[in-house]
Amino acid sequence: MLALLLPLAKKTITALLGKDEVRHFLVDVLRSLVATTDNKLDDKAVDVVESLLFQKEE
Repeated sequence: MLALLLPLAKKTITALLGKDEVRHFLVDVLRSLVATTDNKLDDKAVDVVESLLFQKEE
């Protein structure tokens, strides 16, 4: 059963990641998760992820 659903889930997730709204949502989720820690390393990691997801095309 999992073998049948996994390819469909991968296609759906890949299609959704192409939308900016979903990317912003994922960054917001990551920011809320890192807010629960007291170090700054994970904050910088989320900054890097955000900058890579929203690169300006030149």
